[in-house]
Amino acid sequence: MALVWQLVNIRPYTPLARRMVEDARRPSPECTLRLVIANVLQDNCDYVRFLEVVEREDPDLVLALEVDEAWERELRPLEARRPHLVKHVLDNVAWSHTTNLFLKESGLLDPRMGRGFYNSFDARNPVIRFPLDHVFHSAHFRLVELRRLVKVGSDHFPMLVALSHEPDAAREQEGAEASPADEREVEERIDKGEREEGSRSAGG
Repeated sequence: MALVWQLVNIRPYTPLARRMVEDARRPSPECTLRLVIANVLQDNCDYVRFLEVVEREDPDLVLALEVDEAWERELRPLEARRPHLVKHVLDNVAWSHTTNLFLKESGLLDPRMGRGFYNSFDARNPVIRFPLDHVFHSAHFRLVELRRLVKVGSDHFPMLVALSHEPDAAREQEGAEASPADEREVEERIDKGEREEGSRSAGG
């Protein structure tokens, strides 16, 4: 029974299922957005290797997670060609939201679904790996490329996603829908988070 349950959950990400995001029909450099997302791991000091990967892939956007003060300093060379920045440097990167719940509530799409597994963690374990790193986007994009990149010293592989902006795709691509139970769970999580934030503010 456990095996059947796992197969049911895994099937949407295999080529046996319908693709949530279609392949691009009219890709062009002007309408293509390239993104590299990487959990760099704070304890990882192999800054040069990550910068080399970014230089080779030449993305429009770079999203780096688990960035502490040292990583922020070492990644500054990227700012020369990417002056538009949003920085939120933390000594911890914690998230616990359920991916499927987020997918349903946000209305965004997961380009991995229907294309197979993109096991990005654990890069240090050649036997057991999981598709732990996610990229979601609106229905106005089709997929040009989705690829796991080479190791950069972290326990996560970086991921490359190239999206083609094709507004007509929104008429053909549909995401998962949230059920009433999903809506209640989201509201409960928000209420809990607000209460915890209020308690911290009152105590501080």
